[in-house]
Amino acid sequence: MQFSITNAAFEGLRVMKRAPLAVVMWGLAYLVCLAVIIMLAGTAIVSAAAGLQTDSYDPGAAARMMGAVGMTYVIAIPLLLIAASIVVAATCRAVLTPNNPGFFFMRLGGAEFRLMGAYLVIALLTIVAVVLFGLVFGVIAGGAFLASGGLQNGQAGGPMLALFYPAYFGAIILYVWVSVRLSLLGPITVAEGRFALGRSWAATKGRFWVLIDLGAATMVRWFLVYFAAICVFCVVAMIGGGLLSPDAIAAAENGDAGQVMARV
Repeated sequence: MQFSITNAAFEGLRVMKRAPLAVVMWGLAYLVCLAVIIMLAGTAIVSAAAGLQTDSYDPGAAARMMGAVGMTYVIAIPLLLIAASIVVAATCRAVLTPNNPGFFFMRLGGAEFRLMGAYLVIALLTIVAVVLFGLVFGVIAGGAFLASGGLQNGQAGGPMLALFYPAYFGAIILYVWVSVRLSLLGPITVAEGRFALGRSWAATKGRFWVLIDLGAATMVRWFLVYFAAICVFCVVAMIGGGLLSPDAIAAAENGDAGQVMARV
């Protein structure tokens, strides 16, 4: 079967056409997750925000702020992991098994738990990679900093900048490459019913640029949809603002429809 980037890029719109209510329910699932996070971690979030607004450095306040941030992560990460696994599995089922919707394609079963495990492994590996990268870069950058004689006129010297920019853009390229190689994790996990971290890595071998083209086409499509939605929102906001202006309200109270439309 021949792979079509165009067909794949517009599959999301076809899903929205086939099951619009399911798409709405997926969005509501994320909103419910965020609401639960705010309810459970509201105090910690407020404490962290208050700590950021202090002008003077207070070790006790800093410690409390770090504790609040840590508590927020402890509450938010598991809930977001569950929500993401449920919604990703649901979107895959909407494409793979459109005739078996169930509860808007959402459930909490083996596929979701396998996705949670895969996402957790990816998160842990990402943390380890970031820490190792930071240590290696810190050692190299520190050596270059000392070798260049420290700050020059209050700014980092050439060797520091020569190290920073390649490392920064290299990290972005590495992130994109790994993300593309693991982009089939959800569909394979749902379709084959097994832990598919290695399977996704193998399935995307040699298909990097095809998947990049697919991602670019999808991003362009959703940008156009987003731009159209923003334009509609702005038009509605302008009309609503005109209707709610004092002059328009006064004209409406006097029963003068023509003046109301003129004010809009």
